[in-house]
Amino acid sequence: MNAIPTASNGGLLAYLAVALVLVAMAALSRPRRGVALDTPDPHKFNSDAPIHQDRRAGANPTPNKEKDMTETTRPYRLEVAYPAAALTTDGALDPDWVPDTFTPTEQVPIFYWPKTDRIYRSRSAATDRAALLRRYGCTVTILECTPAWENIPTANARRHRERTKSNIRHSIDSVFTDRDQLEEEQA
Repeated sequence: MNAIPTASNGGLLAYLAVALVLVAMAALSRPRRGVALDTPDPHKFNSDAPIHQDRRAGANPTPNKEKDMTETTRPYRLEVAYPAAALTTDGALDPDWVPDTFTPTEQVPIFYWPKTDRIYRSRSAATDRAALLRRYGCTVTILECTPAWENIPTANARRHRERTKSNIRHSIDSVFTDRDQLEEEQA
């Protein structure tokens, strides 16, 4: 069988027609920018013009990648204790419970618990979510993490040491458990 459409059944012509339509659609959907000659900088709206570096004081046209890699970002998460009235006897959240402070609106006609398992990239986002949960009667603690950056070989070596320690600890525990079981059987 021939994998390429042939002209005898019109397949090749249809293939070429579709390809031309797609190319034309891509060309028409591309944003057009003209040169604004009445502006102080004629290259301002020209997408083909060379990029001018920002000359303002303190502007850094080429960011320092090393600085960006070592910059500390602190993720935040919430530790939430729900009100006792909102919990069922088995400790799960009661889906029918509604806090006294909740007022239905057109956007939110029914009550639902906000998500609490997110990792927040800013303190303000974590604080806003904590304030909402506190309004609904929860006790909320905001936790902050300061990650440590390390290169991959160092991280691999650290993980290897941790695995080895864990394996040794497990082996020692199993030996003592086996010994205790043996002593119990002999007694």
